[in-house]
Amino acid sequence: MSTMNEKIRWQFIGLRNLINSNIESIRALLQQAKQLEELANSFSDQGNDPQQKAELQRIIDNIYGTINSLVSQTEDLFRQYTKILQSLDS
Repeated sequence: MSTMNEKIRWQFIGLRNLINSNIESIRALLQQAKQLEELANSFSDQGNDPQQKAELQRIIDNIYGTINSLVSQTEDLFRQYTKILQSLDS
């Protein structure tokens, strides 16, 4: 039984570390997206190459896509965490 408790403890630690890592990644990506949006918004439609502004927007969209993926993965990790908790109650 002690081995099972140790295994579950390590699962909790692993899941918690993954969740924390995802949260930190999401924070960093949100900051990057904000900075890129500010840069893109500072581009005037007349004085700058429209392709540069479009490329920035593509990068911003990719960052938000990555954020959405991380949020989804984090939700899955929380579900796994909850399943482990429920299995302990059984």
